[in-house]
Amino acid sequence: MAAGRLVGTSVLRLEDNRLLLGQGRFVADISVSRPLFMSIVRSKKAHAIIDKIETKTALSPGVRRVVVGSELVDSVAPLPSIDMAGEGVAACFRVLSIGKVRYVGEPVAAVFAEDPFQAYEAAELVDIQYRDLPVVLDPEQAASDKSPALLYESLGSNIIHTCNQSVGDPDGAFAAAHRTFEDTYRIHRYVASPMETRGVLADPTGRNGRVTLYSSTQFPHLVRGFLAGVLGISETDLHEMARDARGTFHCDHPRPGTGASHPGRRRSSGYRHGCYPGVCNQQWCRRCHAVSDPGFDIVCDASRSVPHTELQGEILVRRHQQDAARSLSRSRPSSGGAVHGNDDGPDRSRHGH
Repeated sequence: MAAGRLVGTSVLRLEDNRLLLGQGRFVADISVSRPLFMSIVRSKKAHAIIDKIETKTALSPGVRRVVVGSELVDSVAPLPSIDMAGEGVAACFRVLSIGKVRYVGEPVAAVFAEDPFQAYEAAELVDIQYRDLPVVLDPEQAASDKSPALLYESLGSNIIHTCNQSVGDPDGAFAAAHRTFEDTYRIHRYVASPMETRGVLADPTGRNGRVTLYSSTQFPHLVRGFLAGVLGISETDLHEMARDARGTFHCDHPRPGTGASHPGRRRSSGYRHGCYPGVCNQQWCRRCHAVSDPGFDIVCDASRSVPHTELQGEILVRRHQQDAARSLSRSRPSSGGAVHGNDDGPDRSRHGH
């Protein structure tokens, strides 16, 4: 079929029969000789000092080992901020926390056992003693100079990235606009829930120590590249294989979400460790939403929440346009936003959030 005829036509799917007949091959379907199963002990604190980790209580027949972060300092490098751009600060974090936890769910220890249920039960027996630190729940307060708590004291601030992006002349568009609309949007956090959770199987029995890695990802080349860098080995020593995956759209490679105010200037905050400054949003605004002169003022700060998908930003762009359009036909915007301008000429003051 010619490429030009694909739009608006039915495309024959080739993979359905195999999957519907139960012939899919997922990470859980792959078997190796004498595997060990891992269970992760995660932080129950949002921000705390780790005073002590007692692992002896978790050891029993069948439980091979309990690993804590201090054991991996020399062999596993900090994980990079994969979405960092521009002049951002690389707030790298460890695969297992060392000395301090920064969000609920942060990995603190890993238990390896001959049976998955043994690993899960042993993980419950690892005793961790914490000393609570201040917690800031509001991202704007966390980004301020007066924040009562810093996730990374060495950085001197919770802000890890600021970004200014524009296409065309957004300042000129504001100045010439007959009406301008401003509002503040606060969004909840959400995460995708695939049918298959994240899974990884590592087989280190290859020739010359080569490791074959099976994982539920759509980015096998990125996984291989980042893992090689973290482990300090050559990419040729890692063979990454991505089999079938039960739904991974925007959850196989998680990024923090964004808040948006648009058209015009946008400010977003509430990121964890890495940042996603919205490089795709210029295309969304110009092509999907017909905004000719988009501008972005973005502040990214480390927060105490797990990642969530960046599509929230695109959703808010659409909502902001709808609210602004409705405000032009009513004296008061439905969302509570403010309209500036009058019939005598454009309003020269600019507002944006």
